[in-house]
Amino acid sequence: MHLAFATEAAELSAAYGDFGERFYNSLESSAEKFLNYAKQHPEFFSLHEAEFENLISTADPLGYGVSDDLGYMIDDVRLELEYYDDPDEDE
Repeated sequence: MHLAFATEAAELSAAYGDFGERFYNSLESSAEKFLNYAKQHPEFFSLHEAEFENLISTADPLGYGVSDDLGYMIDDVRLELEYYDDPDEDE
């Protein structure tokens, strides 16, 4: 539900214009709730990862760094779930 809300919100904002920083904070908060649940349930994350990627691309034109923040969020989850190695980690 959180992912669906965030995607719908991003689509509405892209279609009808800027809704302001509080709106985007709410969008990011919903995405974060989805990802927090996904961290606890990796198989759920695998099933919905593509949908989250769609949210990121939908949010790309919104501004306020929303798509960048969403990208950082999903990267953090992927690292935590060990989908790939941390490129910044010292070896």
